[in-house]
Amino acid sequence: MGIFEDFLESLGFNEKALPRVKPPKTLTLPASASGLSTTVFDGDAAAWSAHLDILWTLRPDRRFAWNVQFGDRGTVRLFARNADSEPWAAELNWAFEYVAECLERKPQLHKIYREMLEPSRLPLSVFSSACLPSPSSRETLLDGQSHPVATRVLLNSTLLDDVAAQLCPSERKPVRLGRCWPVFQTLLRQVARHTVPRDRFIERIEETTLWALINLHVLYEERKQGKLVCNAVGEEFEQWEARRTGLSRNELYTRHPFFRLLNDLSFLLSEKAIDSLLPTAQVIVRDFLDSGYLRLSLASIMPTVLESSMHMPFEWREGGKGIRTPKPEIGQFGIVDSDDFDAWKNVAPAFADIGLGIIGQLGMGQFGRVYEAVNLHGAKFPERVAVKVDRFRKGHKKEAIESAETILGIGRDLAASPHVIRVFDAGKLQKQRATYHILQLVEGDTLDHLLGIAGTEHASMLRPQEMRRSHARVTEEIFKLIEKTKDESWRATRRALRFTRAPSLNQMLDILVSTALWVEEVHDAGYAVNDLKNGNVMINRGGQFKAIDLDSYSPVFNALDKMTDFFFLGIATLQMLATAATWTKPGGVPPPRVALMEDSVAFTEYLRKAWNFGEIEAVSDGRVSSAEMFSTLAAFVNGCRAGGFAEAPASFTAAIDGIIDLKRRLSGKEIVVE
Repeated sequence: MGIFEDFLESLGFNEKALPRVKPPKTLTLPASASGLSTTVFDGDAAAWSAHLDILWTLRPDRRFAWNVQFGDRGTVRLFARNADSEPWAAELNWAFEYVAECLERKPQLHKIYREMLEPSRLPLSVFSSACLPSPSSRETLLDGQSHPVATRVLLNSTLLDDVAAQLCPSERKPVRLGRCWPVFQTLLRQVARHTVPRDRFIERIEETTLWALINLHVLYEERKQGKLVCNAVGEEFEQWEARRTGLSRNELYTRHPFFRLLNDLSFLLSEKAIDSLLPTAQVIVRDFLDSGYLRLSLASIMPTVLESSMHMPFEWREGGKGIRTPKPEIGQFGIVDSDDFDAWKNVAPAFADIGLGIIGQLGMGQFGRVYEAVNLHGAKFPERVAVKVDRFRKGHKKEAIESAETILGIGRDLAASPHVIRVFDAGKLQKQRATYHILQLVEGDTLDHLLGIAGTEHASMLRPQEMRRSHARVTEEIFKLIEKTKDESWRATRRALRFTRAPSLNQMLDILVSTALWVEEVHDAGYAVNDLKNGNVMINRGGQFKAIDLDSYSPVFNALDKMTDFFFLGIATLQMLATAATWTKPGGVPPPRVALMEDSVAFTEYLRKAWNFGEIEAVSDGRVSSAEMFSTLAAFVNGCRAGGFAEAPASFTAAIDGIIDLKRRLSGKEIVVE
């Protein structure tokens, strides 16, 4: 019996009587609660919700089971827990050793591989599971203080059975490894993962980059004439995937996401200066992971798309030469009125000339509109993108063109940030008094609309032309913008839906943590957001957070340049928390005013009166007290308003970590990651 099972037995769990014994309360959560701690990168929400509805103890089918032991210098060994598991244990132990042997002649790669297999803080168990919606998952059981108690990996039973049917230990070593690779590389990814990372997406980008690097160097010899050249290991693995998917070997590199990723990362086959290549690789990996990101907590309350806002149906013409679409019309495809219709007709031909087919209007801002478009020429960005069109303000043509180029540069600098929208290209539209940006498509809505507070936020801030030199001037600038709230009332007129129900406290903390991580990432890259508000953030259908508007970003020269961000972060936090208290009242949530930001006592009292999340002790089963929750949130807002976070970035990082810890202790015992 392994350590994980010893732990279960200490709680009264009897595996032999599994169908008749109800597991202890601490081992299971209803799907509505489990989802709050769940982020995955493969599969759909319904399948994962069904998986989480199954009791923790019933998810593994236990046909195969192993204990994992981490040794010195990054070695791993599996120990079978039953007779049926012994052949797989032998095969995987051999694979771990043989991969290390293959990489020994590549010192940098060998070091990275060993570091990926450093001993975990917790014993690790591996089980087969017949109900898993993906090839694998890693699940962690947390105690009342959010400390990991036990961690296990689930491997898809069908995957294990299919691969086992082709294994032959007497084959040549490369062939043997290639046949084992579908399971080995899946297990490698899970073994290399942190138990409780600070942020799932950031961790997943780093881990996937190294995982892809190992795949490249084990499966391929080189890249020749624009194509990866397999070795014997890769030959077997490609044949396996071609059979499994029904694709030809050539189609794998155009239609299979994993092989497309490896092809895009083929520059990592160079062993020279790998460390300097990894930042570029992480940007590519981030784009790859974006499409599969699913945070069940927020995805579960996202509204459906309004029928009138759905994009045009389209089909590719023969040979991939353009697309067929219906004609635009008012009341369809996001076109609200004649102004929208005329604007669409004006810009569509210009976009067609640069290889973009407009299929829907996504929204409208003060100076232009955002469209959904199909990438017609197969350039180095996705098939479907968003296109932002900004009209020239009278007498500001040169400034607008320079701004477009500036935003493109800022987008490149922030490309690795998972919480910032990707900027792929920018330019001036021919025969139009407008510039454009080609952006990552985020299918969802802005946070102000989802919270029901659109039109109540501060007026938009332009990019500062120079560094800030006076605390008093910064404060004056902030207050002027807050006084111009009425200038934002146009946002409330846009047709959009709110979250399907008032977000829970856990969901609010999800949003708050993502918002804070966004600010931290931007500051670490040497920029300030300036115009920070919920209207400049989107949540997509999968619950993913993306900051969408880079028009106001500027370089940071001193702490004063970051003060605006923190003050508005405090205001945004107040608005989010106030939303639940006024969710059923029409007209949205009036923004808490400056007085609350100037007086920590007033804010704490306001928070108590506006609170609508229930008794914290009851919600958390005693793991978090109301006093701790209020003091943590009050300290966060106070750090934003007083300038302390701007002066001491480490204190901001510590405040984020405090909220992350609160969220984990509040919401549950487990985290599931594909």
